[in-house]
Amino acid sequence: MAQAYREIKVKTGNFMRVNVFPVRQYQYARKKKMKPTGAAMAKLNKEMTARRLSDIVNLNFTKNDYQMKLDYSAFREMHGRNPEPDEVLREIRNFIRRVKRVYQKATLELKYIYCSEVGVRGHLSHHHVIINAGVSFETIRALWYCGGVWCRKLYFDKKGCYDLASYFVKAKYTYRSYT
Repeated sequence: MAQAYREIKVKTGNFMRVNVFPVRQYQYARKKKMKPTGAAMAKLNKEMTARRLSDIVNLNFTKNDYQMKLDYSAFREMHGRNPEPDEVLREIRNFIRRVKRVYQKATLELKYIYCSEVGVRGHLSHHHVIINAGVSFETIRALWYCGGVWCRKLYFDKKGCYDLASYFVKAKYTYRSYT
């Protein structure tokens, strides 16, 4: 009996990804989840999430856009402690609102993706952000009050931004890998 294969082509911007996988004959209703996700399936889920995020980045951003890291060094100096998870989420949402206002005044559309994480070594909260260009970096840097801002241009290699996307989804801070 010959095995049937399905091919899916995804074209995003200047990049194209092709998935080839076997098609199985049996179809049955999905059961209710009984056990926690296994290690192999968790790895596959993370890889698929990274591919999906990579497609979004490749389609919506260019090499002129910014990749930023926002930390909480000023917050720690002022309060003498790391921010709580609810404070972290509130600060990044407020930052995005401030940036949106600046882009609206410049009559530009804001595109962004961010993920929040806690560092492994020092357990320090920080954010990774991809944001489209249009407003100067110094203007954006002035809108982050909680600490330092590291920035560079977005980098695309042969796989597009897959490496950056897989870094974004490596650990969940909230119920989502990225926003």
